[in-house]
Amino acid sequence: DDLLGRVFHEPLREHLPERVLPVSVDPPRDLGVMLDDSFSTIRRLLGPGTRKASQAKAYVRPIAILEHAAQGSDLAPSEGELRRALGRLQSGEDWRSVFPGAASMRLDSSGSGLTYKLRLTRNEGIAVHRVADGEGAPLAERRVAETDFYNLGFKKLARHFTGTVSSARLRAVIDHIGLQADEDCFKTILVNGVPHSLYSPKAIERLQLALPDLDMEEIWLD
Repeated sequence: DDLLGRVFHEPLREHLPERVLPVSVDPPRDLGVMLDDSFSTIRRLLGPGTRKASQAKAYVRPIAILEHAAQGSDLAPSEGELRRALGRLQSGEDWRSVFPGAASMRLDSSGSGLTYKLRLTRNEGIAVHRVADGEGAPLAERRVAETDFYNLGFKKLARHFTGTVSSARLRAVIDHIGLQADEDCFKTILVNGVPHSLYSPKAIERLQLALPDLDMEEIWLD
């Protein structure tokens, strides 16, 4: 309905009879509760002796897609991302730290009957309570590493453009469009005291948008 309205300015009810309603024996609940159930299933599949990693990956994939969407990316999660996420879950890490974007989503409903709508929306922020000195220790502390967002070295970034542009020319394009000046796309991060130049998935999106309109020969000669 959203897509038809946004692109064609038509409501879905013009194509489907209003008496046709979605029916479910398991009505939508709180998204966090639903994901808790999913991750309980995933951990059972990853248990010792089960050998059901492929099934666990099938459960994780749509959640990883939701995570990408929450971060503003429309790229599909790679097999490497899925393997790393499964490894962290198998080690006992809480799914909310593995998928912080998905953890920030909630179900929002409005209307009733034929006009009932259900959509995913972002919370303004995950509810927290700051513990003052002397009030006791916090129940949990979550840290999100910057390398979870800036997770592409140059070689990994260049692989996304294999067959489109060479690595050398890709560097020239990066300089030409000022990609490294965009904090959403690039950051130099110290890892064990060593600086690493890292790109985020948004760098891929920006390059994909820029490349078709660029004169590569002119950029290369400059």
